[in-house]
Amino acid sequence: MKNDRSTIRFSLLPLLALTVSASAARAEEDYIARAVSVSGKVLVRGEGSGSVQMTFLKPGDKLGKGTIINTSSNGAVKLLMTDRTILDLGPSSLFKMNDYKLGNVSDRQVDMSLDYGQVRASVNEKITSNKGKFTIRTKAATMGVRGTEFVVNAPIPVGATGAAAIEPPKTSLTVMHGKVEVADTAQPTKVVAVTPGFQFAKSGDSNGQVAQLPAQDVARIKSEAFQKDMTFTQTVSFDANSGSE
Repeated sequence: MKNDRSTIRFSLLPLLALTVSASAARAEEDYIARAVSVSGKVLVRGEGSGSVQMTFLKPGDKLGKGTIINTSSNGAVKLLMTDRTILDLGPSSLFKMNDYKLGNVSDRQVDMSLDYGQVRASVNEKITSNKGKFTIRTKAATMGVRGTEFVVNAPIPVGATGAAAIEPPKTSLTVMHGKVEVADTAQPTKVVAVTPGFQFAKSGDSNGQVAQLPAQDVARIKSEAFQKDMTFTQTVSFDANSGSE
């Protein structure tokens, strides 16, 4: 009887494998990032999903183009993108994946926005083609990246939830590795390069300024933005019953 049951089980495997593979292939078409670590309350909504209702983000969830992520005051998430970029979103952040075309990696096109909050990005695959671009936008600046590690802070404007007038947006960009080209939204044609150990800061209506920071300040900013890395434990699981019948 055991042999008969085994024969039936294995005879169905090819069909089952084809079905699963086809479903996985369809799912991968819109998959651009995955949540590998989530702490606290993190809400997410996919653009074009037909619903304005946000749901709770869980470790392992796959995210597509147009995804909006909103972390609470105690929420944070680490994202692993398919181009090997790692994003750490801190508490009280509103982040959106506007566009993503992987292409040949070196000429990929990535466009994301941070309405407010904090994001640390580790862009591990450099963009070497003139056709490629990796952009992160805030309300105060636009940042173009080719391969680097940096932290962006965009505080929630005072008065955003009250009756008082909302102050002009603020943004700071601190670079740990590589180079980021920044354009102030008030002067979009004026681009400045921010290199390791330097910070671009724009406050209110003033023009953005670049200044060198003490090494301990750069280390502190990086440490505060980094979310605990659960990549291995969230992506690898072992079945204690595997191999037994």
